[in-house]
Amino acid sequence: KQWYQRRVRAMQADGDASPSLRNRRKDKDEDEEQIQPAAPPPPSNKWKNAWVRFLYSVPMIGGFIIILWLGPLYVSALIVLLQVKSFHELMVIGHSKYSSLDLPWYRVLNWYFLGVANYFFFGESLTSSFRALFMDEDYLNKLANYHRFISYWLYLGGFIAFVLSLQKKKYMVQFTLFGWTHIVLLC
Repeated sequence: KQWYQRRVRAMQADGDASPSLRNRRKDKDEDEEQIQPAAPPPPSNKWKNAWVRFLYSVPMIGGFIIILWLGPLYVSALIVLLQVKSFHELMVIGHSKYSSLDLPWYRVLNWYFLGVANYFFFGESLTSSFRALFMDEDYLNKLANYHRFISYWLYLGGFIAFVLSLQKKKYMVQFTLFGWTHIVLLC
């Protein structure tokens, strides 16, 4: 309807009050041509993308099967590697908005809290699974017995470092990023 009203106004300005049916159909066809979506990519690109995905998926699946075959230690290493890379990506997303503020110790504290969280969670599972092994060695026995106490003090040290890094006029941003770090660690 708008194209018709524009055409009528243009005709009235030229002195012709009634546009012909042929002109109206021509204008309508021009408007429809403008609305048409872009053509899909040629099929060769589609098959090329499928081939590239196939070529990368075969080694990835093969590598995963090899890691499973190597045993639990390598599976644990893969889990830690994936966790660290995921944490890095999420921290980049969280920090991208505030990168110009030059926040002190921000990245160091993020990685510190990741290390403390990994120490706590992996230490809990290791001490419960390998209790007999830890009883043989004196220093491992102390680590196993005081694991939660050590984890608490490590976390508390990170929290104190965060409080010492606070700057005036940046409190809201720093607490937001501190919360973001803990939400990422919980996921």
